Amino acid sequence: MPASLERTRRAMNVEPTPQNKGLRLTLQIDAYDNGMVNVDGIPMSHHITGDRTDVWLHALTTAVITFEEFQRQVMARRVKLGRVA
Repeated sequence: MPASLERTRRAMNVEPTPQNKGLRLTLQIDAYDNGMVNVDGIPMSHHITGDRTDVWLHALTTAVITFEEFQRQVMARRVKLGRVA
C-alpha cells in the first residue's frame, strides 16, 4: 500500500473554510514526465515494478483513503459542534 492512514493524515491538507463554517480538503496530484506520480507529496511510482498503469491505481487508492479520512474529520467536527442530524 502506497500510504498508510497515519502518513495520509500527516500529508493531507485540511483547513477551515472562510468564516470557519466547515472544512476544506485540498488534494494535490502531481504527474511527472518521467512517470512519477505523487498524491499530497506521497510518491506512488517507487512501489511499482511492472505495469505503469498500477501507479494510477495506487494514486486512486491513496486519494480514496484521503477522502475517507476527510469525511471522518468532517463528521467529528459536526459531533463536536452538536450538529449531527
